[in-house]
Amino acid sequence: MKNLLVVVIIALSQFATAQDLYDINTLREITIKFYDPDYHQTLIEWFYAGDDSRLAATLEMDGTVYDSVRVRYKGNISFLR
Repeated sequence: MKNLLVVVIIALSQFATAQDLYDINTLREITIKFYDPDYHQTLIEWFYAGDDSRLAATLEMDGTVYDSVRVRYKGNISFLR
């Protein structure tokens, strides 16, 4: 599985407020591991098709692993095919 840095909207109950997650004084490492080895092509196809589906993945942040998160490309992004 490959790692990919993407914009991810995550609803995690462990964070009291959004300010905790986006604290300007805290550097967070977020690792996303996809179950699908062809995740990039799938996300590209869904993006261009206007499909809002999300691909299952595992997310690790601050030493905590969150299983079965969902990821999609969204908004004004750039990426290499």
